[in-house]
Amino acid sequence: MTGGIRRLKSSGVVTLALGALLGGALVWAPTAAAVAPSCTGSESTYDGKYIVSIPHGFDTAADRFTTACTLHQGATGYGVRALQRNMNYCYKTGLEVDGKFGAATFAAVKSVQRRVGVTVDGKYGPQTMKAMKWAHWLESTAQFVYCS
Repeated sequence: MTGGIRRLKSSGVVTLALGALLGGALVWAPTAAAVAPSCTGSESTYDGKYIVSIPHGFDTAADRFTTACTLHQGATGYGVRALQRNMNYCYKTGLEVDGKFGAATFAAVKSVQRRVGVTVDGKYGPQTMKAMKWAHWLESTAQFVYCS
C-alpha cells in the first residue's frame, strides 16, 4: 500500500472505506452495473407450440438483451404494452393496452404484486417478473391458451 489508501475496484467499497476513515456518514450507492435497465421492448419465447411475450431491456454492461429489467410510472413503449396485455389476460386487470405506464398500470402492478406475494411498490422488475404468471399464445393461430 503506497500513498495512503489502496485503490479498490468497487466504488461502493471505496465510499465505505473513505467514510469510515474520515468519520463521515456511511452511504451505500450501488454501481451502475447493479441497476437493472429499463424494459424498452418485449421478448417472445417459443417452445415449439406456445409463444410468451415478456418485457425486456438492453444490458449495456453485458452487451445483451435481458428480461431482468424495470418499468415504473412514466415509462412508455413495447415493454409496457407486453406487461399490460399480460396482466389483462392473466390477472383480469382491464387495462388499456396503450404502452403508457400511468396511474391505472401502477395500480394494476401493485394489485398483481399483492396477489403473487412480492414487495408492493407498483414498480415492475425482476422479482415481480419471476413471481407473476405469463400468458401463453398458440403459435399457429396467435390465440390465447393459458397462463402459467
